[in-house]
Amino acid sequence: MFFLKFLSLLIFLLLNIELLYSKTSDLEYLQKLLSNGYYDVAEKYCYDKKDTESDVKLFLLNLLEVKDRYDEIINIVGDKTDDMLEIQFLAEAYIFTKRFDDLNSLMLKIKERSPNTYSELTNLSQGIFNYFKYNNDEALKYLLNIKLPSKKVKGIIAKIYLLKNDPDAAKKFISDSKTDDSYLFGYLKYKLGKYEEAISVLKKIPKSKDSTILLFNSYMKLNKFKEAKELYHDIDKIESDKFYENLKLLLAFKKYDEVELMLRDKEDSPDKYYYMGQLFFAKGLYEEAITALNKSIALGHSGAGDVYILLAEANEKVGAYIFAKDFYQKVLTMPDVQPFHSDAIFKIGFCFYKIGDYKESEKFLLKYINLTSDNSKYINDANKLLPIVYDKNGKYSESINFLERMKALSKDKKQIKSIDLTIASLWEKLDKHQFAIEVYLKYLPIKDKDDFNILKKLGELYYKCNDFKSSNIYYEEYLAKTKQSLPEISLKIALNSLYLDKIDIAKSDLKKVVDTTNSGVYKEEALFWLGKISYREKDYKSAISYFDSLYKVNSNSILLENTKEYLASLYMITNDKENFIKYFKNLSNPARFIKEFQLSFEDICKFINCQKELVYLTSDETKYQYFKKLYPTLKSKKDDELYGLLSNRYLGNDILTYYYIGNILSEKGAKDKSLSAYAKFLDNEFNPVFYSHYKEVLYSVLKYYYDQKNYEKVVSFDKIYSRIKDLSENELYIIGVSNNSLGLNHISADYFRRFINVSKTGNNLFNAAFLLDKMDYLNDAKIGYEKAINFLKDDESKIEALYWVGEIHYKQENYVDALDSFLRIKLLYPFDIKWTPTAAFNVAKILEKMGETDKAIKEYQNIVKNLQNNDPRKSFLLKKLEELKRGGVERIKEDNTSIEKNVIKP
Repeated sequence: MFFLKFLSLLIFLLLNIELLYSKTSDLEYLQKLLSNGYYDVAEKYCYDKKDTESDVKLFLLNLLEVKDRYDEIINIVGDKTDDMLEIQFLAEAYIFTKRFDDLNSLMLKIKERSPNTYSELTNLSQGIFNYFKYNNDEALKYLLNIKLPSKKVKGIIAKIYLLKNDPDAAKKFISDSKTDDSYLFGYLKYKLGKYEEAISVLKKIPKSKDSTILLFNSYMKLNKFKEAKELYHDIDKIESDKFYENLKLLLAFKKYDEVELMLRDKEDSPDKYYYMGQLFFAKGLYEEAITALNKSIALGHSGAGDVYILLAEANEKVGAYIFAKDFYQKVLTMPDVQPFHSDAIFKIGFCFYKIGDYKESEKFLLKYINLTSDNSKYINDANKLLPIVYDKNGKYSESINFLERMKALSKDKKQIKSIDLTIASLWEKLDKHQFAIEVYLKYLPIKDKDDFNILKKLGELYYKCNDFKSSNIYYEEYLAKTKQSLPEISLKIALNSLYLDKIDIAKSDLKKVVDTTNSGVYKEEALFWLGKISYREKDYKSAISYFDSLYKVNSNSILLENTKEYLASLYMITNDKENFIKYFKNLSNPARFIKEFQLSFEDICKFINCQKELVYLTSDETKYQYFKKLYPTLKSKKDDELYGLLSNRYLGNDILTYYYIGNILSEKGAKDKSLSAYAKFLDNEFNPVFYSHYKEVLYSVLKYYYDQKNYEKVVSFDKIYSRIKDLSENELYIIGVSNNSLGLNHISADYFRRFINVSKTGNNLFNAAFLLDKMDYLNDAKIGYEKAINFLKDDESKIEALYWVGEIHYKQENYVDALDSFLRIKLLYPFDIKWTPTAAFNVAKILEKMGETDKAIKEYQNIVKNLQNNDPRKSFLLKKLEELKRGGVERIKEDNTSIEKNVIKP
């Protein structure tokens, strides 16, 4: 179908002549690949770039359309596109894969935007629909009405005329022997009575039932009985082999022993292992089924769709959901099992759920529900699973909306109640507690002990809504109904009473929790609240008793810190300096304590009457505050005096002093001394409190030692930079190079990976990739080179990066990818004298390796043309050409290997 697609591409090329002649033009490169016969490389290149380059995507769609690979077109375009050209490709794909339901919805969009295209597509769809239904006259009526028929449409018209025994009419639509449908051309020759020409065409195409029968009939027409007899066995085999048909019946009737007996002595084949897989699956031997089915695929089973379905189901049975998902996705690419596609979509969603990828699970479950009807096989399972997946993805509102729709369709009271309780829990997650309360209240009064938990939920929700009175009503009813003594509920009742200002009731309930609970968080929290109440009531003796008891048993770090703060405050109030210092110096955050209890630094200094000691006994935060007060008065000191004064008199264990020293020295212009001080600051164990300080000085210190080639010093700061997640690209690069210089390859590679991920600096990207390459981290090096190509400014560096990418692919035996890299050099940079000759040789070498002998010979011949007669490499290549032309397999002798290694190397 020509439509406007090819016309649009032509216009694009004409409007972008400058782009076409650019050295790195994608379209130029693709055209050169096709003109040189590298179709597989072109296709792979298009697939790799289709998501980033729209023009390459259209090029790929054209390639796939020529090869009738419509399912791939559907997958690539998707149903969300607004691009008119892509929509036309999608419509045509729907037509030729018989997906007329999908086509109908798409046609509405086309009709609004392009009436002419709509008319052409209508004729095509009606024509192909009738062709599939064998209504040939109706099909012709529509197909002949297409103004711009594609080669494929012309071929279908020709085939219809041949079926109608009208070869003259067919001939108008088959121009010459270069037609894509060689069988059709052979059929035409047969119908015209040109049997020799028919035989000549049919012998060159892959063998099929139709082509074999037509070839047999052509021989018979020419009385060539010997040749016809040789084909008879193939025809008999194609039409008469009922062995596997019988196996299907035996499996259907569960006669497994007979199936096993029939398969035992059968020669190895794809079908044998496929039916063995079916047998094992039917018997519940899923691991054995997987082994057999994998072997069937390895041997080239033609009905791959059924094999992948069975493999997916077997892997699902054994819990191997990752593999099951992959096989179900493979099923979607198989047109021979299209009726199973919707089931596979559900199964993919289910498998993603099982492996914890809830976003992908949601996507496929929604697709299944939207594609299928209410009586579909897995619709109930999908409806149950989707709200759970929404929940896992944090999409609580979407889950509620979906459950409300399900509830509206249900008449089962138990199901409605189950849905309601799920909805209530989702309202809780959305912090819409009042909505959740309304749902739970629908199921009061409680009649079933299974619903006691509703009372507990109502207690929790009213507490969150600050309705402490209602909260206690439901908590107390819950305890009465369950007839249990639950400390967590008793504690909540006590706290509700406290919030209601019923202090005596609260204290009584808290004491009950303490007295009836041996240990644990509820007893600890009750002790804390009793201490806090006593503190407020100025019953300091009781408060100290409660907090002291809590301090001895406390396992909760937050509660422990609060306990220490209260004890410090209590001992300050009771004028107990010794105990105050004991708790104060162990506080994690003295500044918070000072603020919380409305104190000041001076209050504490005055209380213990020892400012100097306080600097050493208090935590870092307090010392920082003290140091900052000294900071302005010290700026006038000489460098050495300043450094010594701060280090000896005030440093103690306060590593941040080095940071402040660095700041002061930096302001005074003493750069080296400043960096030395910063280095001492960094030369300590990581402390998250100083994160921003590390970030501020790290790069300048690393670069200082890196520039001096003092790599050991750079690496020595690893205890700091290894804990920083957001290192800059420069820091990552310096750390990577430093570790590499010291032979620490594993660590170096890790930092280079991170560097490549964030960097946009071409030269450094290339250098990092090159070092990774030398360390044999080939996949990482390849990513680095490919990214560097996008940012390198000079062509020579880009070519070199391309070359090393090709070398990596070659080492990894990814020959198509290697071919792509070397072809890009050869075709896009033909005048480069350093790298292009080697790339050309590598192209030939890879083609030879891939068995593409004719292409390899052509490439070697082109290289030989450009070599002088006295060049030893020329004689080497001529020998290789002779060997390839002979079809020999013996290798060039050892004395020539050194020549091969040096053939036009850069």
